Amino acid sequence: KETLLRTVRYGPTMLGAVRLRGLLNWLAYRSEFERFQPTSPHWHLVRIGTAGNKRGQGVGTALLKGRLAVVDGKGDVAHLESSSPMSERLYRRLGFEAVGSFKLPYGALIVPMTRPSQLRPAVVTHHP
Repeated sequence: KETLLRTVRYGPTMLGAVRLRGLLNWLAYRSEFERFQPTSPHWHLVRIGTAGNKRGQGVGTALLKGRLAVVDGKGDVAHLESSSPMSERLYRRLGFEAVGSFKLPYGALIVPMTRPSQLRPAVVTHHP
């Protein structure tokens, strides 16, 4: 969990890396972030993406399905934030539902999305 102390400590470094616009986007994101989190225990999937030259080839889908298999095996809820219409479509195909949206001051429309538990009962086979 992000703490104020950590934010202050890394603030100058972050500002140098992302400049004022990036810092304003990050602060807006942090202020809206908690509002859309599920209240139940959940996995928060972050920093999901593929390089531009790999988009549309199924790489992101494969990576996300691998992580969701772990989440599903535990019967847990998954949550993430979409920052583009393309990623939002992918997440919807994988069972995520939008729970709101907010716009960053200098950037994308962010769509927080949650995927309900997909717990699948174990397959039991009986041999006579």
